[in-house]
Amino acid sequence: MAGINKVMLIGNAGSEPDIMMFNAHKRATFSLCTSLKTNNNTISNEERQWHHIVCWDKTADTAEQFVKKGSLLYVEGYLHYNKWTDKEGRARLEAEIVTENLQIIDSKQREKLLEPDIRSILSGNEDISSFDTLP
Repeated sequence: MAGINKVMLIGNAGSEPDIMMFNAHKRATFSLCTSLKTNNNTISNEERQWHHIVCWDKTADTAEQFVKKGSLLYVEGYLHYNKWTDKEGRARLEAEIVTENLQIIDSKQREKLLEPDIRSILSGNEDISSFDTLP
């Protein structure tokens, strides 16, 4: 049976994209910050996670043109690990999200994300099986 490797994130760009060319393929990389709200014994915490985002070709063009530091983004793709040995001979491992779909969330979409029902869905506290569509 085949597995599933799918990542969907909504967060803020932590940097402008770095653009490079590899054998006529454009590559854009940037960081994305997401937050996870937890509630432990009535104490609310927000834990931030930083993700390494990689875009290729047309998606890289979109990132280069529209992604700015602080932009609210929807990123969909898959998890990829790079393995190498550093100069000191230590094995290194880096996780990155290879983007298949990149969307910049505009102000109207941002307002919808602030609606209570949507916040509940994004936090995982709501069963979404009864919704026909999501914004």
